[in-house]
Amino acid sequence: MSFLLRVVLPDKPGSLGAVATALGNAGADILGVDVVERSNGHAIDDLAVELRPADHRTC
Repeated sequence: MSFLLRVVLPDKPGSLGAVATALGNAGADILGVDVVERSNGHAIDDLAVELRPADHRTC
């Protein structure tokens, strides 16, 4: 099942990486990332992710 997630993060190195790591640990496959906006120390990003049902995950 595919999802579009919009996240608001601090605009600093490692913020998006932490989200990617958490999604990977949950078994999600990141299909794409779009930076929607950057301002006032924050970034708004859209992430397209795919997540298989729990009974089909390998982790």
